Amino acid sequence: MRLGLAYRDWYYFSIYYYLHFQYNGFFTFGIFSLFFKLLESRQVAINKAGIIGAGRLMAIACVPAYFLSILWVQPGIVFNVIAGVAACIQVYAVVLFFKVLRSSYSVWYASLARASRLVLGIVLFCFGIKLLLQCISAFPEIAAMAYQLRPVVIAYLHLMLVGVITLFLFVWYRENNRLNIKYDMYVMIYCVIAFAGMEIVLIATPWWTELQTLLFYPSRYYIFVFSTLLAVSFTMLYWTALKRSV
Repeated sequence: MRLGLAYRDWYYFSIYYYLHFQYNGFFTFGIFSLFFKLLESRQVAINKAGIIGAGRLMAIACVPAYFLSILWVQPGIVFNVIAGVAACIQVYAVVLFFKVLRSSYSVWYASLARASRLVLGIVLFCFGIKLLLQCISAFPEIAAMAYQLRPVVIAYLHLMLVGVITLFLFVWYRENNRLNIKYDMYVMIYCVIAFAGMEIVLIATPWWTELQTLLFYPSRYYIFVFSTLLAVSFTMLYWTALKRSV
């Protein structure tokens, strides 16, 4: 912005650079690390060499996958191909992760509480959608459409930051006895409802003019309601953690 590039292509490139390496880099590898650390603390036998190999493959693919965030400027079909290959490599790396975990599935799955299993299932579902969206966004038409529909882009960010990262951290805190078990189920329900509702509204926002006759109010009202519910659920989560510490 200081160089007078505000709201130009390089301005958005820098923003997407930050976001990509935050949620696809730091946060993603962070939750994978916490998950395998959790298994290790419970003495679940896993193939460490397989995990490290899949992790390195995902890390390598993370760098060129950044091109997925800038395809809306139509830099050339070469960048679409590179980005598409990177997305496919990340899918392959996740498949390798699951192959490693499958051998000890009955052990680590049984070690989780029922609520944690349900939330972890939602996390995996959201992460699968995220991988699928990455792959199809390599196509020029999809990339251009995603850029034009900004609420859909925000929904994608929420899918990763709330649906994957935040909900996984909920599981991690619960499994490490950082929450009050009497209340955290309610927190989980409120959080999931708020997240799902916000995702639906954001995705539907570009077509809200046609839907408003059925839904009565502009989309911003519904976003406010679900955002408030999400804030309340996180406040309750913090409160349960305080009650647990007391």
